[in-house]
Order: sequence, then structure tokens, then C-alpha cells
Amino acid sequence: MNNDIVVLKGITKKYNEHGLAINNINLSAKSGEMVAIIGESGSGKTTLLNIIGGNIKEYSGHYRLQGKDFNSLSNREKAEKKNKYIGYIIQDYGLIDDQSVYNNVKLPLLFNQDININQIRGLVMSVLEKVNLSKLTDRKVKQLSGGEKQRVAIARAIINRPALVIADEPTAALDTSNTFKIMELLKKINVEEGVTFIIATHNKKVAEMCNRTIVLQDGKIVD
Repeated sequence: MNNDIVVLKGITKKYNEHGLAINNINLSAKSGEMVAIIGESGSGKTTLLNIIGGNIKEYSGHYRLQGKDFNSLSNREKAEKKNKYIGYIIQDYGLIDDQSVYNNVKLPLLFNQDININQIRGLVMSVLEKVNLSKLTDRKVKQLSGGEKQRVAIARAIINRPALVIADEPTAALDTSNTFKIMELLKKINVEEGVTFIIATHNKKVAEMCNRTIVLQDGKIVD
């Protein structure tokens, strides 16, 4: 049985009429795999992640998510897929600084029609326990350290128990010690919960902690 959660075939994305951001990408990721995408700035990493995350609609080629052609889904189905089955971790955290840790983490649940309002607190507290932030529930994000903010971002990314988490330079703003701690946390979630991770990074040590590394250069896979 094929357990590929992501399959890209011939994916090409133009950034203007003369150039390609992504050029004929063929890529797959299996359920429970941890894949690193490494490359210099401008190599196409973020564009590729945005296609996988459903944030870019105009491209050529075929993208299948959990066995279904993503572009064949209605806008409503795409939105539901993105919220329920895909988690995001971005470089600058993407958090609401003036809101509490709790309010930031619960946000995706508000758009999940399968979640009853009475379930929210239990789910948030459970995921904050996993990322070792249960004592900072009511603290505002702007009062946190960089490593703590990234843990909040991770908690928010996994709150809906997604099948896939996309991480764009998740450790770029962190020092070496916090980088290792965050990657150890992602690896633990990957192993214990079977979540697939696709991680874009400049950091070769981060890539080495993943199962497989894909090297992008000028929009092409070169290794």
C-alpha cells in the first residue's frame, strides 16, 4: 500500500515571464517521514513549501495530498484540508504578540468544525504540556524568549493533530542550543505521533536530524 502523503509531479512555478521559481519538481514524502529541503536564499524553498501548503494556486504539474489531487478540490475543501490536516511553522513565528500563549494556540481550533467549544481548553492544555509550556498559558507572547515563541508556534501547528507539518526555517532566529532543543522536540512529535514534517532550512545540522535531505538550487532538485 502506498503511504505517500505528498506527491509532486512536474511542478513548475513562474515568478515572471522570463524566470522560474520552481522548475519541474518531482517529490514525495511518506506518512511519518521527516524531510529536509536545503538550499541558499532564492533557491525556491519557500515557494515549494507554499505550493505544498496550498498557499499558491497558479502552477503547472500535479500535486496530490493524502492521495487526492489538491487542485481538484473546491475552495472550501482546500480551506478545510489546510486547517485540519496541515500545520505551519514559520520563521518569524507568526504569533499575535499582545495575546496570551493560550489564545495563540487555540486559534486553529476555532476554524475546525469538528471541535466542540467545550473541548478547546483540554486540547490546548494537552498540547502545551507536550511542548513544556503549560506554566506559561496566560503569559503574553511578547514576554517570551525566542525559544519559547517557537514552542508556541509548534503547539499551534499541531493543535489539530495534522497529518503534515510544514516548517519554513523554524530555527533561523534561534541560537545553537535552542536550535537543537526545537529539533529534538519536532523529532519527538514526528516519532511519537507519526506526523510528517517537511522542513526548509539553511542549516545542515538541522537537515542531518531529518530522515532525508533534498537539495534545491535555482528552483531544481540537484541532490
